[in-house]
Amino acid sequence: MSAAEVKNLRNQNRFEEAYKMSRQDLETSPSDIWLKRSHAWSLYYMIKKHVQAGEEEVANRYLAEFESLDIPQDDRLIHERMAYFKNALSEKYISSKKLVKEGRFWEAFDLCAAGEEVRSEQLAWTLYYLIRNHNKAKNQDHAVLLQRLEIFARTVSPKKQLVYKLILQELIRLPIDYWTKATLTGYLEFLGLFDVLDQEDFEKQEYEGLKLMALAERLHIAYSKALIREQASHQKVAAYLSEVVEQKLEKCKGMLYVPFFKAKLLLDIGDREQGMKAFIPFAKRKQGEFWVWQVFAEYYQKDSDLYLACLCKALTCRAKPEFLSGIKERLITHLTAMGDYDWAKTELIDLLQIREKQGWGIRTSHRIQLESAWYLQAKEIALKNKYQNFFAAAELLIADRNPDSQPVEMSILVENINEEKHIFNFITAAKTTGYAKYKQKPELGQAYRLKGGQSKSGFYEIESLKRIDNDAEINHFRKKINGKVVIVKDKAFGFVDGAFLTPALVEKNGLKNGQLVSGLAIQGPVKGKIEWAWKVILIEKT
Repeated sequence: MSAAEVKNLRNQNRFEEAYKMSRQDLETSPSDIWLKRSHAWSLYYMIKKHVQAGEEEVANRYLAEFESLDIPQDDRLIHERMAYFKNALSEKYISSKKLVKEGRFWEAFDLCAAGEEVRSEQLAWTLYYLIRNHNKAKNQDHAVLLQRLEIFARTVSPKKQLVYKLILQELIRLPIDYWTKATLTGYLEFLGLFDVLDQEDFEKQEYEGLKLMALAERLHIAYSKALIREQASHQKVAAYLSEVVEQKLEKCKGMLYVPFFKAKLLLDIGDREQGMKAFIPFAKRKQGEFWVWQVFAEYYQKDSDLYLACLCKALTCRAKPEFLSGIKERLITHLTAMGDYDWAKTELIDLLQIREKQGWGIRTSHRIQLESAWYLQAKEIALKNKYQNFFAAAELLIADRNPDSQPVEMSILVENINEEKHIFNFITAAKTTGYAKYKQKPELGQAYRLKGGQSKSGFYEIESLKRIDNDAEINHFRKKINGKVVIVKDKAFGFVDGAFLTPALVEKNGLKNGQLVSGLAIQGPVKGKIEWAWKVILIEKT
């Protein structure tokens, strides 16, 4: 028989037949090295089969047969494979495996760690089972695990093997309170961090129809959080950003949270400008999440109006009320500092109702607020649609504004309102025109102080729109009108008190020639005329 036929049988998982055939071949030529090698691999698969079945005695008999072949040490692969089974069939391995099966994980670890000769891979597997159990069970003793982690770190030298990758995955799943007396970053770095990962670990995976976040991205999130929590040095954070995030992670497609935590780390080391630049693309994609606006609020905390806008935007996001309680805490503090006690009181009442429903109780700070003079004097107000009046400036932070367009402030008059599209047209004191989207409907003909910037589409993105009644630079562009309607013969338009009446306004109000009306007119562009002229924008019949 040929060695090729024996190998073919092994490829078909017909290990017993392959073993019998290779043994018969070897009996015909006991000194043929190629037949020895063929039979050695037949023995390997037989040993593997019986080890997996827990049949140590049978496996040991095949192992002894392999030793009798006296295969040269130059055949390193077969000797390395057999060395693994020698270890697997050792008394320590079998005993530790039994302890793992019984759920006595820390005892299994201690057994493998005992003695002068410690097998790294065997110890790593027992540590993996120990950490996995800590993640599954409740009320685990932190000290038990941390002590074994210290022993492991002193004993082994991790390699690029599956078990070390599995340990990484379990470590980053441990609750934060495990790391009050130890540093997660230290253990992740010891295990090799991203260096032990394969290419597939940098890509999204799919399991039973579900798409899973790439292991590299999960590792980035956990490591970044740990760097911030452990107050890592600026030098360490900067090195991680330049050597790992920018060189490896940013080049991977589909990693949503890479820019978010890059921004968090940059903000943490004081590079606010670059941090926010990195954060904006992420914020655009996740703008429906309240914590995105919390990050903005933290960044703009020194800008009172913008800070309020970001908190209000966060509170409009879809989330369970208890998740928004931290935002409400910030808002209450800000409102009391502003002196808006009615709003602050209402938020506090709402917050305490949320805490009561969750069984959280009242904090000392809340009791102080409840007994304060401002609270006792304030009145409760309606919160419905309250936040919508303030968050426009926050939305502008992620608006598609022209790069060269800086926020401007200008006095405007509202010329026309499209309620269906939530758009209004305006004229400015500089005799220019513009249009903007609104959240809260402005008043036709009213003067406002607009602050905002122009987007690529031409719309002004409004940061703030404050009503003004006495502004000399804009007021002379509007006037009240009172008089008889004059409809131009055979035309759809007309005039009143010297101001132009558009056909649309004539039709909308059913105006007739000679009818006495009053209203409001502004100076603005009129179709067919170069110079601005007076035109009626609002009619009040008399």
